[in-house]
Amino acid sequence: MSSAKTKPAAACAVRMLMPFGIGRYPPRALALRRAAQFRRSLETPAAKRSAATGCGDAERRAPRCIGGVMSSAKTKPAAARAVRALSAAKLGGNLGAVMLRSFLGLAFVAALAPCAAYAGTDTDSFEVTATVLASCEVSASDLAFGNYDPVSAAHLDADTSLSVTCTNGTPYYVALSLGDGAGATMAQRRMTKSGDTATLNYVLYQDDQRSVLWGDTGADRLSGTGDGTPDTIDVYGRVPMQQSAPAGAYTDTIIVTVSW
Repeated sequence: MSSAKTKPAAACAVRMLMPFGIGRYPPRALALRRAAQFRRSLETPAAKRSAATGCGDAERRAPRCIGGVMSSAKTKPAAARAVRALSAAKLGGNLGAVMLRSFLGLAFVAALAPCAAYAGTDTDSFEVTATVLASCEVSASDLAFGNYDPVSAAHLDADTSLSVTCTNGTPYYVALSLGDGAGATMAQRRMTKSGDTATLNYVLYQDDQRSVLWGDTGADRLSGTGDGTPDTIDVYGRVPMQQSAPAGAYTDTIIVTVSW
């Protein structure tokens, strides 16, 4: 493994071994420290009693320990043997060094396991794409003139509205058809009497002054630019006064077309 990648892992292992004293003390000093701790543990009352009798607290109910005395064949206490072994090793001799190196090796391998995920990194990227479409939709409300008095010397006016929603920045055009009345033109659309051929003339305008006609081609269409929110567009209608239409209910159908 390259040195660039082993340094973080080694540092991680040392940090994990610090609570055990490894990394803070030289190997020989660590061995001396552990031996001193072990000797102190042998000086406790329980350890002295176990060393004298060969019976620890966990063995007191064994038949060979009844009365607190072991048979002469088994009177070599483990504590005494451990002390003699450590003395023979001379705390820093070959045996102590081998044990220390073994412990360090095992601890280092165990410490590396959680650190292996951080031995290196790699990166890549991906592109995120989308296409915004130019689009429009329209909805229309009915235009109701109500009651028309053909004798009155006044026009009958009414208005309605359209809702046009287009993609932000998209230019659009709104066209109104001439309707279904026979002989209708942009200047004179015609409602037809129900069940009859009689007609009632009316006009549609783009402005409230009723001066700009609204048609279905070219410059006769209303234009605008979408902003992504609904645009409310008013439609202004007028039934000219004093027409000689017979009494009855009259209707017509206008198609609204949005182009972009």
